[in-house]
Amino acid sequence: MISAVPVNGTASNSITESGSDIISFAALFGPEPTIPAHSLYYYLSWFMFFGLLQVAVSIVMQFFTLWSSIKLGRTVHAALLRRLTNATPRFFDRTPLGRIITRFSSDMDTLDRYTMHWMFGTLSVIINATLICVVISTTVPLFVLPGILVSLSGYVIMVYYLNASREIKRIESVSNAPLLSLYGELTSGVTTIRAYGVVSRFRDEGDKYVDGYNRAFYMTWAANRWLCFLMDVLGASVSLVSALLIVYSAEHHTAASAGFTLSYALLFSHTALWVVRYYGELEMSMNSMERIEQYMKVEQEAPGIIPNCRPPASWPHQGEVVVRDLYARYAPEAPQVIKGISFSTRPGERIGIVGRTGAGKSSLGLLLLRMLEAESGSI
Repeated sequence: MISAVPVNGTASNSITESGSDIISFAALFGPEPTIPAHSLYYYLSWFMFFGLLQVAVSIVMQFFTLWSSIKLGRTVHAALLRRLTNATPRFFDRTPLGRIITRFSSDMDTLDRYTMHWMFGTLSVIINATLICVVISTTVPLFVLPGILVSLSGYVIMVYYLNASREIKRIESVSNAPLLSLYGELTSGVTTIRAYGVVSRFRDEGDKYVDGYNRAFYMTWAANRWLCFLMDVLGASVSLVSALLIVYSAEHHTAASAGFTLSYALLFSHTALWVVRYYGELEMSMNSMERIEQYMKVEQEAPGIIPNCRPPASWPHQGEVVVRDLYARYAPEAPQVIKGISFSTRPGERIGIVGRTGAGKSSLGLLLLRMLEAESGSI
């Protein structure tokens, strides 16, 4: 306990002990500096100003986040829909419906709700972590070297976490598509499945897909818990190093500056965790954007209107079809299904196309309807 005892008409500080020796905080860090006196309203005014400033900045950030999320979702959805509606029939033949549904459901949901939130959150926590390091390093200059080591350790942890969580997120996204495809098949063919008595087989198949999805989902949160544990250890190390450095250089600090530094050191653990978490979530949300971008590059049909080849407004004058040296294939790597066909039809003729299986009858019909693009030749 600190008490003032008058000596020769003056007051001096003395330390009285009870039980055992007690080293007071003031004795360790020296006398408090003289602080200019201000009224209570002075401090309340500054407190109110910074509080209102924080509220205003938060409102602007939230508004901009919502606006950018809506803008991103509309732009990407319109572009994806336009590309898929102009895709070739071959794309739909070889692409399961569940994958297309996943792009428009879960992947678009990630872009709509989370991507911009993670982006602005990452920017915010990086600024907070940087300011915390600057505050601690300014108050305790000896913290610079341990701070660099701590930052490198955090970077290594973040790299390990992101490498694992990125691939786990991909597996989770891929394992969702077969589940959606199975549900679509079940809803459309439930009567047939029950009639043939194969309900148990489809139930077992559904359980297998659910287990595959849950496995990836569980590993995502296991990696998350692993990250939290290591970042807590890293944050505790920062607090310990800061406290030791403050005690080591006690003659250069007051009690107020020491408490100020330690309070920010304790915040470092929480902030560092959210730097990695936000950045990791942002990168994993970009996985959805990557999957959508794959469908942005699908093969497209030829333009519906070719300005240089537009027929006159009165076309067709008569029901005549002329095919010259027509070649076609279903895919660049596939063999040709139509090889050099040439014929013409007169108006009013009725023509039947005959041939063995695989001769190209259906392919010729697809070419006439432009469901299949010609490789060369003209119609």
